Amino acid sequence: MAYKALLAKQGLVGEDLQAKENICILVKDGMIEDILDREAYEGQKPEGCEEVDLGDLTVMPGMFECHNHLALDARIPGHLGMMDRSECEHTLLALNGLVMI
Repeated sequence: MAYKALLAKQGLVGEDLQAKENICILVKDGMIEDILDREAYEGQKPEGCEEVDLGDLTVMPGMFECHNHLALDARIPGHLGMMDRSECEHTLLALNGLVMI
């Protein structure tokens, strides 16, 4: 079991994104196991736990990027013009791996 502790000055946690100071996100084998304040973490620190101090950053445990345009390529000039196409056209372009302007 590989543990990692992400330590941050502040975290926005829970469904209400409540601000909590001095938090620890305890990760076990790549999955969030617990969200603790640093004092609680210090009292139950797993042996061999790797610590990553994020300093003054504010973190949102569990937040990840879910937004993507699979049929757009922002490197191509005029790519935003494709936003006028239908959902069906975007689906077909994404399935075919094509970018057409």
